Amino acid sequence: MENFDGTANAGRKGMAYDWQAVLAAYEAESLDHEFLSFATQHAA
Repeated sequence: MENFDGTANAGRKGMAYDWQAVLAAYEAESLDHEFLSFATQHAA
């Protein structure tokens, strides 16, 4: 059985990329923006 490392092959040249890291970075940026917006609205 092959080990799955979280990467996937894409494109004709079979370049591997880590889609989970890309998604995690996007979600983290989105959450940072939401938190900053919330914090500025509720600052006293």
